[in-house]
Amino acid sequence: MSISNAINQYEMWSAIRLLVLQLAVLLGLVVYYLTLGNIGSLCALIALTASVFCLPGEKRLREDLNIPTEK
Repeated sequence: MSISNAINQYEMWSAIRLLVLQLAVLLGLVVYYLTLGNIGSLCALIALTASVFCLPGEKRLREDLNIPTEK
């Protein structure tokens, strides 16, 4: 697989991962407003916090795609 194709695939799966977390946030907010309890807001907060960790840095991107480091 070429590097550009691998990066495109990685970008697509990262977008899908963020979309799933966005759905969890929206569901948590809907549950919060329907029940006026804290459970929905805590679920939304946890999903928002998890979405921060879905953005990879350059080092992790190179490790996941087996791209050698440039010197």
